[in-house]
Amino acid sequence: MNDPKCLTSKRMEIERRLKGIETLVKGTKAPDILIRSADSSMFELYNYKTSSKYILLLFWSAECPHCQETVDVMYPWQNQPEIRIKMSIVAISLDETETEVNAWNQKIKDLAG
Repeated sequence: MNDPKCLTSKRMEIERRLKGIETLVKGTKAPDILIRSADSSMFELYNYKTSSKYILLLFWSAECPHCQETVDVMYPWQNQPEIRIKMSIVAISLDETETEVNAWNQKIKDLAG
């Protein structure tokens, strides 16, 4: 968040969420998250099945250039078998408007392609 390239309109929402997790203590369980996933099913963090020891929650916006750079680096990194064994990444989009959702859909296609 201290990166000057992060000019997203979602910055205040991200900062609000970060403020809410300041009380978390290293090694403790994260709060449960319940959100609608891209396929319209419900995603619940506590019911997420992974064989990885760690889960990284990545809050991002497809309209944010800084977020896109981060996703561009993290996506191929997390697909490496030696990383996948250790860590799963759950990317949570903060996109809401039609323009943002369209940008998100395009980013997902670009990553998959």
